[in-house]
Amino acid sequence: MATVTKNFRFLLKFGEQDHMTDLIEKGILYCNTISYFRKLEDPKQGDKHEGCLSATPVIINKIISKDGRINMPDIKINGVLRDHDSEFNRNIFCLYGPDEYLLQRFIDKEIPVLVNRREFDFGKYFIFIKDPNEFAKRVKIAIEKEKYQYKLSFIEYVDQSTYQGKMGIFKKSDYYKDQNELRFSIESNSDQPIKLNIGNMRDIAEGPYPIDEIEKLELKIYNN
Repeated sequence: MATVTKNFRFLLKFGEQDHMTDLIEKGILYCNTISYFRKLEDPKQGDKHEGCLSATPVIINKIISKDGRINMPDIKINGVLRDHDSEFNRNIFCLYGPDEYLLQRFIDKEIPVLVNRREFDFGKYFIFIKDPNEFAKRVKIAIEKEKYQYKLSFIEYVDQSTYQGKMGIFKKSDYYKDQNELRFSIESNSDQPIKLNIGNMRDIAEGPYPIDEIEKLELKIYNN
């Protein structure tokens, strides 16, 4: 199990109403494959470079116009994402995990909303998981019951214009940084979506709520 290096107080899961109802009432987790997200055409949900192995510089030798009037010299481009590997055809379950730094910025009114609107394309409803540690514990039990191997970690977002090096399951371009993603990566040896069952979540979660409610979230400070 990967080490979670950020502190988080709650989690949000976005989706369609039927999936969110199944999640909170029955504890059904739908875990799609990495390849599924590579093939999604919506750039806000999909990522054709999901699970790529490396970010490396490339040299464009020439850019030449058809009429020959533009002829540029070699151009170096950093951080080109490349090289997928079959080992990354795993199933993943993703959540929105605001860390303490983000919560502090929201409290200080440095950001107007806790969740960027880009997230809204992940569905019209969301659930609020108020006990993330218990949630993670139940998912762990469900995964191990199926005898899967897994890792849990926040996504590390890298500056694609400067980063060079290894990528993998838990690194993505900072284009997606507003997703604040906490991810379960499950080695199921399946090329199909899988379902996990963690049981009713009413004791640790609330919802589902219409996505419009996300802008009404407030954090109230109580002094001891």
